[in-house]
Amino acid sequence: FEGYMVGVQPVNVKLSDRVIRIVTALTARNEKDAKKLLKAAGNRIAIAVLIDRTGANAETAAQAFDEERGNLRAALNRLQKSEVKP
Repeated sequence: FEGYMVGVQPVNVKLSDRVIRIVTALTARNEKDAKKLLKAAGNRIAIAVLIDRTGANAETAAQAFDEERGNLRAALNRLQKSEVKP
């Protein structure tokens, strides 16, 4: 998504750092806020991006992502069209 690997799993320190960098790049948030987003998203980059860009809660974001078969762009479009409020 936008040139980033949003499927990276933070299974070690190196990948955890990479996941934080990806979320900060895709959300324009600082590291502290990126970590909060990731925690809310269950360490899933795509869900963190959906939460940030649409204001959806983690459950709604994950449901849209899963229903769009892992297509982040499609999930973003779906949630933005539904005008999800926090």
